[in-house]
Amino acid sequence: GNGFIYEETDEYFRFRHQYKGLSYISYYPNSDGWYTIQKPIKEGSKMEPSNSVLTIFDTYTTPAGTFENVFSTSMGYYIAPGYGVIQFFNGAYAKEIK
Repeated sequence: GNGFIYEETDEYFRFRHQYKGLSYISYYPNSDGWYTIQKPIKEGSKMEPSNSVLTIFDTYTTPAGTFENVFSTSMGYYIAPGYGVIQFFNGAYAKEIK
């Protein structure tokens, strides 16, 4: 039911929460709900609206598989380019990547 939606272009990577039956905006009406990171992504890159990239991993493994160039953010998101959010805080979020 819950998950993430993401978009990736040559200029940026962005994602937001998706709730079954409800939109993120219904929880946060003053926000469009998107977290945006401008490319190139590196340690210290700003994640709008007020967070940053902490670490970049060459490879990172979750129950859904092993991913390359994964980065973690100050909010606890682990993001794999081409896939989106693969882990949230210390628990593996991605059980399956489609």
